[in-house]
Amino acid sequence: MPKKEADNILDMIKARQGPNYKQPVKEIKSSDWYKFTSDFVEEMDGNKVNKETGMTNKEYLDYLKDRNSILAQQKKNMVGFIMFGTGKHMYFMPYWLLVQLWVG
Repeated sequence: MPKKEADNILDMIKARQGPNYKQPVKEIKSSDWYKFTSDFVEEMDGNKVNKETGMTNKEYLDYLKDRNSILAQQKKNMVGFIMFGTGKHMYFMPYWLLVQLWVG
């Protein structure tokens, strides 16, 4: 297709959209981003991308540090125990552990 014809088509599209048109922005989930990087990106900022995680080793280390600091904060905030069981057997479990098992 000649460039002039392509420019005419683009001008027609822009004219239909009007002056206040904002192109819709589709947000992507982190899981979509990791899939994209693991499939199509070999290297980022000089670091190789791990095909299993979709992250560089530095990103993965930062992710683990952040996750562990969040878990530590949750443990501090969730003081107390929950009691459960049936009949003769009663069990006590700290709230933070219950949440961790539930959320994953």
